[in-house]
Amino acid sequence: MILAGGKATRLGAICQDTPKSMLMVGKYPFLAYLVVGYLRYGLEPIVILAGYLGEVITRYFSHKPWENKPIHVHHLVSDDGTYGTGARLIRDAKIVNTDNILLLNGDTVTDFSIQELMEQHQSSKSSCTVVLTRLFKVPNHGAFLVGKQNKILASLEMDILGRNQLPDPTKVIWRGSSTGAILFRREALLDMPLTIGQSLERQLLPSLIAQGQVMAFDNGTRLFFDFGYPDKLMYLQEHAEEVIKIYGSPKMSAEEISI
Repeated sequence: MILAGGKATRLGAICQDTPKSMLMVGKYPFLAYLVVGYLRYGLEPIVILAGYLGEVITRYFSHKPWENKPIHVHHLVSDDGTYGTGARLIRDAKIVNTDNILLLNGDTVTDFSIQELMEQHQSSKSSCTVVLTRLFKVPNHGAFLVGKQNKILASLEMDILGRNQLPDPTKVIWRGSSTGAILFRREALLDMPLTIGQSLERQLLPSLIAQGQVMAFDNGTRLFFDFGYPDKLMYLQEHAEEVIKIYGSPKMSAEEISI
């Protein structure tokens, strides 16, 4: 599942008519790289959770070579930002038939090993595994506190914890930042209450962390890039080859995309 419903207010007029995930990088919208890359990995179906300007996404993936592929755009037309990313994830988990769901942000470039992530996730039997980066100068730097055996002890994203809720600092082994890539066990999502406005960062993840059900996947200093600001978008557009190196190019036949 790819989160692609934000209003991208930090990008201003750049996203007046185009959702952030559909901004051009090289010759193609960024979202096209994500979709092609994960189809190549054999991950399907791909569900795009669209909101603001979601009709642009729907229209793009309704034409060749996409229309017969396992790609589903779920456009919440009336989304005013209050529905909540957590609620959308739980709702859509009910309509797919897979054991696990990989959730991705539609505005980040993340280079990680899906095979290694899946192996760790399966062996730990956790409800979800969050891909964390150790890079500096990233959003919410060091917000996830990780203990022994890579169990996440707390998330400081969104300032949701008070001082009395912080874990014992002696139990914190390392800290990392979220890359927006999270592998969920579908059954765990189905057990979560569906509440309108439920946020992924504020409610869903903290609830699972409190139950001791969230693990960290240490992605070290491999490439992670969030293009939520104009200067970062410009940099990414000038270095499209980095995106192609990770996901491949959308320039391919329908037969190749089905691999």
